[in-house]
Amino acid sequence: MTDPDLIPKEALQKGYDNEAAKIPELSGKMSELCKFVWAGSLALFLAALTSDQSKVVTSFYGNSRWFLLLAAICGSLSMVFEYLQFVSGYKHAVNFVTWIERQVTARTPITYSSYNQNTTTGLSRLNDAFFVAKNISALAAAVLIALAVIRFAFA
Repeated sequence: MTDPDLIPKEALQKGYDNEAAKIPELSGKMSELCKFVWAGSLALFLAALTSDQSKVVTSFYGNSRWFLLLAAICGSLSMVFEYLQFVSGYKHAVNFVTWIERQVTARTPITYSSYNQNTTTGLSRLNDAFFVAKNISALAAAVLIALAVIRFAFA
């Protein structure tokens, strides 16, 4: 007699394949994000170093300095949250794949309850939280930049 809580091998293989496929994708995105952070930091430094000190630039910056500073902070936080989201997603995928590999190697039957317990972990919840934080901070940065432009246009 078979245990009704056992996951069929096909469903287990599908879950394994899905999570295993995420590992190279997420690690690639982490590397890509590092390049954007580096390039963005250099571009920002060079732009500040070589910016024209005309009246328009000075007026825009002077009137909107706090909006622009807060927008830069929110944009930076968005990048940090995105990176942390990738790290937590990557670690979750590695842990999940390793768990399945160990169960299969040990010929331990995998039940739906144990499978579900390993798909919802602290790392997967962190991944979700960083996704929300990233989007909120990116939206805040966009709103602050829009406010700076509106304030300048109607000053």
